[in-house]
Amino acid sequence: QPPSLSVLLFAATFSLASVSRSHACVVSSLAVARPRPSPRPSRPCAFLPAATSSRVRRRTFEDTPPPSSATALFGGRGRTSSYAWTEDTFHLEIYFPVPAGTSGKDVTFAPHLEHVGLTLASPSDGAAPRMLMDPSRPLRGKIVLDGCYWTLTDGGEAEGAFDLTDYGADGRRVLTVILEKDNMRGEMEVDEDWGGIYEDQNVAGDNVGAPSAEDAV
Repeated sequence: QPPSLSVLLFAATFSLASVSRSHACVVSSLAVARPRPSPRPSRPCAFLPAATSSRVRRRTFEDTPPPSSATALFGGRGRTSSYAWTEDTFHLEIYFPVPAGTSGKDVTFAPHLEHVGLTLASPSDGAAPRMLMDPSRPLRGKIVLDGCYWTLTDGGEAEGAFDLTDYGADGRRVLTVILEKDNMRGEMEVDEDWGGIYEDQNVAGDNVGAPSAEDAV
């Protein structure tokens, strides 16, 4: 007796289900057995130096260089009838010719955040102290008080002043004032040129020797 139609349909359905399960097992086995590709090594990023035109950066403890190892991005120099000055990113140095007998006790130095007083007592004739820096004249920027000091040397040993001014050629000494610029603006450090010492440098009478391209290096 031939099998009924329902029996044939059941058998066909059972066979298809068995084939599907076998195919799934094979595919699953292949998926498990296939080795995973090793990740490709990423290429290192090229180091791009900061743009030289940018003069504003955020200060961190890691990127703060000591002034002695830093390279000045910008700088300046100049001279007047009474002093010479040089500038780099972090400091200003001001050179005053003083008499040969001058000693440290003759110097009175009073730095403040935005102005500096400097007077020199006469070592011999007892005249009134001579004002070298006027405390009533605002500086071109703020200074760091802990980074400000002065030195007194013989003219021939004061290389910066000697090169700029010939101070010391007649035996005079050189009084050098070092001012550290306060470059911080909140959390940002801004490297900028002062282009002089005083806010009114371009209008005051002590600008007779304003810096120019002809100034000695």
